[in-house]
Amino acid sequence: MWLAGVLLTACSSSSGPTTPQPVAPTPGGSPGTLYVDTSRGSDNNTGTATAPLKTIGAALTRASGSAEIRVASGVYAENLTLRSDTRLLGGYDGTTWTRDPASRITAVGAGPVAVQATAASDALIDGFEIRAAAATEAGASSVGIALAGGQRITITANRIVVGRGADGAAGSTGTAGAAGGAGRAGLTGGVCTPERAGGGGGAGARWDGGQGGAGGLGPGVNGTEGQGPAGGERGARNAGGPIEFSMDGGAGGVGAVGADGVGGGEFGRFRDTQYLPADGSAAGSGTAGSGGGGGGGGVGLFPLPSCGSGGGGGGGGGGGGQLGAAGAGGGGSFGIVVGAAAVTLQNNQITTGAGGNGGRGGNGGAGGSGGAGGTSVAGDFLTSGSAGGIGGRGGNGGRGGHGAGGGGGPTVGIVVLTGFTVTQAGNTFALGASGTGGASAVSAGATGLRAEISSR
Repeated sequence: MWLAGVLLTACSSSSGPTTPQPVAPTPGGSPGTLYVDTSRGSDNNTGTATAPLKTIGAALTRASGSAEIRVASGVYAENLTLRSDTRLLGGYDGTTWTRDPASRITAVGAGPVAVQATAASDALIDGFEIRAAAATEAGASSVGIALAGGQRITITANRIVVGRGADGAAGSTGTAGAAGGAGRAGLTGGVCTPERAGGGGGAGARWDGGQGGAGGLGPGVNGTEGQGPAGGERGARNAGGPIEFSMDGGAGGVGAVGADGVGGGEFGRFRDTQYLPADGSAAGSGTAGSGGGGGGGGVGLFPLPSCGSGGGGGGGGGGGGQLGAAGAGGGGSFGIVVGAAAVTLQNNQITTGAGGNGGRGGNGGAGGSGGAGGTSVAGDFLTSGSAGGIGGRGGNGGRGGHGAGGGGGPTVGIVVLTGFTVTQAGNTFALGASGTGGASAVSAGATGLRAEISSR
């Protein structure tokens, strides 16, 4: 039957492995046959049965036309790139060149991608133990066989053992917002030489506090509003006399909290045959608090030529906290990734490793505190007027959004990419554990997908 682009025929379950049934070699070899034996060969040899090559890579390079490469048992610490019109057969005795893959293990692989093919056609690999090493770079995957492009590739009677996907990197914690500066105090009332100026507004991380109003010989001067979308209201002046009061400046508005991220899913995506992990989504930074309003100026005394005290400056708004970075998704463990046409998979034993764990999402940084408003103090009642208003406090910055956790790495026996089909029969699966999602203060990543066959 067809399932999401995969042709399933007599698919065996993972409950009981079958003995790989090798493809029969061409009887007696042919002029295009090359022999490889890691224990007694040399890449300077001619590649005949009596003078075999040492590495499979050398045989693939030397092969021309339609070729068959027979490989003796042993461990070949090399990654293979399949080529068109070439049959790779493992499990031979290096002396008699008789074949028994079940008892003569021919192991290949030296990295996290053991065998690959790019635009190869009419290629076959049969009778090998294909070993993909565990991935070590954060979020990287381990893949037994990766097929990108090409057509009519046959993979039969191999033991494919895949290592673990690497854990995703943790997201960093956001930095805290800068604190707003305090507003400055207004000058104390007294003789109006010079005028009793209001205090300057405190410097904000983005929005400054308002200026305090000057103390007047008569009525004082109004303070100014704090900067920002929710700046503190200005303090009104004292327009009456020494027994009246100037108004304090209003507090600046608090900055908005940054948006939190969303945890990564159970599966990322493929770009060609490269797996891109399911990272957590990005968070947002908090916004800055607005500045506090300046206090109103005090009134002076009559008939004495004295000025009231200047109002205090508004405090500067605190900075918004920076976002916490999202955790990265864990790498996958994949037996075979198919991105080629007319691929046949038969009688392979596929053992995957664990998926990598998703990285933890970083916490958002705290918003910076708003600066305090400046003060205003009346002078001697007999020689000066009233006190000005106190500056409003700057608004605190909003917290940065918390980073989400990365999704856990998947573990899948056969992945069939969109637009391709596979004919498979007799394959068995032993799957490792899928990776756990990364933790987060708000949204953890999902556990990775665990499946024998998946279309993507």
